[in-house]
Amino acid sequence: MKKVFLLLIGLLMSLTSVFSQVPDAINFQAIARDENGDVMANTTIMIQLTILDGGVSGTEVYREIRSLVTNGYGSFSFQIGREPFMSEGDFTLVEWETGNKYMKVDYDPTASLNFDLTLGTIEFVTVPYAFAAGAVSYIDMNGVQDGDILVYNTVTGKFEPGNYSATETDPVFVNSPSYDILNSDITDWNTAFGWGNHENAGYLTSFTEIDGSVTNEIQSLSISGNDLSISNGNTITLPIGTNYTAGTGISISGNSISNTGDLSNTNEIELPTQTGNTGKFLSTNGTLPSWTTALTSEVDGSVTNELQTLSLTDNLLSISNGNSVTLNLTDNFLFLTRDEMNALTPENGQVIYNTTDNITLMWNGYNWIELGVNCFPQPTTSNAGSDLFLWSTDFTANLSANLPEEGVGSWSVVSGSGGSFSNINEPNAIFTGTSYNSYILRWSIVTDCNVSYDDVVVEFISPNSGPTGQIIGNTYYDLQTNNTTSERIYVAPNGKISMSWTFAPDNTANFPNRGTGYAYYNGSSWTASPTNRIESLRTGWPTVSVTGAGNEIIVAHDGANLIQNISTFGAENWVQSTILNSSNFFWPRSAVCGTDNNTVNIISVLSDGSLNNLRFLQTQDQGSTWNLLNLPTINQSVGGDIYSITARGNTIAFVVFGFYGDVIMYKSIDNGVNWTTTIINDFPVDNFDINTTLDIDLNSVADTLYTSDGSGDILIDNSGMVHVVFSTRKYLNGGYNSNGGELIYWNENMGAANFPGITSPDFIGLNCTGEVFVTKPDLNGNGIWDVGENEFGNYRNSVVSMPTMGCDVYNNIFVVYSAVMEGDYYLKTDATPNPQHYRHIWGIARKNNGTWCNPVNLISADEALKENVYPAIYHDIIGDNNIHLIYMNDNEPGINLQGDEDPINNNQIIYKRFQKTLLLNNTKSAINTITVETNSELFYNNLTEIKK
Repeated sequence: MKKVFLLLIGLLMSLTSVFSQVPDAINFQAIARDENGDVMANTTIMIQLTILDGGVSGTEVYREIRSLVTNGYGSFSFQIGREPFMSEGDFTLVEWETGNKYMKVDYDPTASLNFDLTLGTIEFVTVPYAFAAGAVSYIDMNGVQDGDILVYNTVTGKFEPGNYSATETDPVFVNSPSYDILNSDITDWNTAFGWGNHENAGYLTSFTEIDGSVTNEIQSLSISGNDLSISNGNTITLPIGTNYTAGTGISISGNSISNTGDLSNTNEIELPTQTGNTGKFLSTNGTLPSWTTALTSEVDGSVTNELQTLSLTDNLLSISNGNSVTLNLTDNFLFLTRDEMNALTPENGQVIYNTTDNITLMWNGYNWIELGVNCFPQPTTSNAGSDLFLWSTDFTANLSANLPEEGVGSWSVVSGSGGSFSNINEPNAIFTGTSYNSYILRWSIVTDCNVSYDDVVVEFISPNSGPTGQIIGNTYYDLQTNNTTSERIYVAPNGKISMSWTFAPDNTANFPNRGTGYAYYNGSSWTASPTNRIESLRTGWPTVSVTGAGNEIIVAHDGANLIQNISTFGAENWVQSTILNSSNFFWPRSAVCGTDNNTVNIISVLSDGSLNNLRFLQTQDQGSTWNLLNLPTINQSVGGDIYSITARGNTIAFVVFGFYGDVIMYKSIDNGVNWTTTIINDFPVDNFDINTTLDIDLNSVADTLYTSDGSGDILIDNSGMVHVVFSTRKYLNGGYNSNGGELIYWNENMGAANFPGITSPDFIGLNCTGEVFVTKPDLNGNGIWDVGENEFGNYRNSVVSMPTMGCDVYNNIFVVYSAVMEGDYYLKTDATPNPQHYRHIWGIARKNNGTWCNPVNLISADEALKENVYPAIYHDIIGDNNIHLIYMNDNEPGINLQGDEDPINNNQIIYKRFQKTLLLNNTKSAINTITVETNSELFYNNLTEIKK
């Protein structure tokens, strides 16, 4: 049952000082109560306020969303238009002086941004329009005296109190014709003026009596009998009146007519009293209405005899409890011999009478069936299988209908252009369609008695219709991360963008010129592709932060310390320095927090393989000094790049994605002073030695475990909720298998993992409270992962991996990742050292109601036969509602620096921008996925060396 929450609102329009200055906020106060009317004390809720122009359904001019905590009495208050809040529009730009303004109040008691409780819309009246005073000239009332008037002062530009005097310059006032006019004179004049034009109306225009008498115009009327006379004039005789006869109910007396009949004004509508007549109905005996008791029992003793059945035998139509009639079928049916019937081309449902066999038959679309007779055998119920939505370049689909136990099955095309079946009678036939077409295919099972059919949708989707990107840089150094993607992109509210990546301008051995590549977008164009790193020494693994003060800080490692480069955002006036207390720190990740966004946080690892080797640094003075702060004890060694950090406000959170350890989330709500930990995935063996055989149940058979592949991401949404995604892989006997290929999603509402022990002798799944939302895409829909052993590049992670996250103001979550593409079309046959499948960049959205959309391939046609890896998106999807993406593509699957050790190539750094609706609106069909692995059990012995 859905709960209803009450919100008692007081909208306080007390603007601080109307005359001192125009206020920039409106006080809002309310009390939250639950469905029982009890106050919701110390509870986190969310409020959405929308200002509308012109009416309750008017144009939205401003909206703000707030997350609030009620006090002990359920009360809360804030000022509309003043931070902190999330908003769309600018409160200071609301034009209060034009049109009526209304405020709509939406409420979310669950603090999950589901504003499905609308508390109504109210009109702003009087006081809020003081905002319009900003456009009114100021009136200075200081020093005002009784009798003063307002005089405009051209020096101060104000109306000010003062006196007014003037000298009469026209003829002396006492000589004016209007000098002695009294108020009574004005009243008389106005009265006379109201009569209109006296002269045109024939009124006297002078005071002279024309006929000498002032009384002869006054006369009297008199009547005598029927003679009517005027005193100073003549007499006329009136006609004698007609006599009238009174009808029923009417009385005439002299010149008076009276009603003597029905004197009631209500008796024309009269109902019997209803008191004591519950359940009765109103009836009439022809004269008066009366209340009558309804039937409550069966009158004839049977409750079923009113239910009857119709039956037809030949042309005899009968009703079960009644009579029968003989139908004249001449006008309804065709009377045909058996030969005539077989030569007929019937319509579905057509009925005939077979005169040869003396039976009535109906065409069911496939066969003639006899009416009124139970026919055997009936066909097996048809099942055409699941709908298929395929990224298939050969446009073939493997169908999977059911095998009939009774009847013969056959395939047919219901809709769609062209197409053919390998065998129309084979349930598992292969259907071949045409280029990116959509079909409805029918599997029909037919017997002599009947037909059963079911339809399946087969749609061939173009896999390479993603948005077009732009090359902003390149690099010969192709390893951008050992596992997770760093913070390599920043998007300013004004649309300006900066990006960084590990850059090498040439293919010199060991890449001595390696450093940070940097690109900047000024709102209309990108800087030229860089030819040099921004540092003066060899560095790698840059992470970018932009502070509230407008400074850009890029931190990388140089093999000995952490190096920072600081510049005004976009200016590239870099100042380089070594961060103190960072000796032997590697692989940094950064995030900005604080109420003013001027606190920069870095997590890094001490590269000695020890326990508790994660390090946390923080600066609050634009990088001048960095403080090394304490973290909770981490009872596992943290490898390079297997962590990610995020921050919002005073909340900082990071997650460690253990290869053969736990996935743990760390969170601080006081800017890094105190921390809490949550285990998201609980690996069953602490500090596991990867060089030993895992046999937890001691049955002498090596156990296989799913674990994290070390790649993932974390973010904090606008309500303060932490979200985490990571990829999985399998582990067995000192090696790992990249064929795991699931992406796992988790948020704080899902709680911590609690390892329950071994549930299967030799295989243990993930011990995680999260949910699987992406698996390997089955592009050809055959239910098999058609990627052979070693047929993909080695990045030390899974075939579906490298996830990166962002969220919008409504807390919709967006995940972008890289996945190996199935099918021969994406197989590079001349790859080193053997044929390998390309990877593409994909995107998927999770709506704020918890439902996932379907994944979208973000690679365009010109990138289809390239390796696309290392995606990173900016975490805040606001303003233009675009998702901003950076990634790297290569001409060959895999990389030079580890795994298959491809030849050194010049790789492109790509930027893409696309609307979030590309992912949010992709809900029309389900994507085929592989959940059971059938081949490609590729294991890598031990862990490849982590690059520095």
